[in-house]
Amino acid sequence: MTEKNTGKIRNEKGQFAKGNQEGYRGGRPKKEHCITDYLRELGNLEDGPLKRKRLLDLAERIWARALAGDIHFVNLIYDRLEGKAPDRLIADIKHEHKSIEEKIKEISNKTPEEIIAEINKEIRADS
Repeated sequence: MTEKNTGKIRNEKGQFAKGNQEGYRGGRPKKEHCITDYLRELGNLEDGPLKRKRLLDLAERIWARALAGDIHFVNLIYDRLEGKAPDRLIADIKHEHKSIEEKIKEISNKTPEEIIAEINKEIRADS
């Protein structure tokens, strides 16, 4: 417990109590070094006699492969320029909504009351 804490950390439901000062007050810590940072840093280095950035060379290679007909690179460029299209599931929604009573009658010629009575008999027999 910290000095600011009132002493009551959780309420009766197990949730953090109102006014509680425990935990991360500054939020989640910032991520330090990750692969994206390293790739960006290396991509911004200048190479070759023209001192061009590596990212520019990489982009030109990707465009060259796309223009040569490589569909993977065409899709890569399209996704980067237009944004990735959301995946959609197409469902055939032609089912009819029926009440429970109608479904029971389809399965059996008995009324719902008769089926419930039979289930109750089986439950009593198992007990």
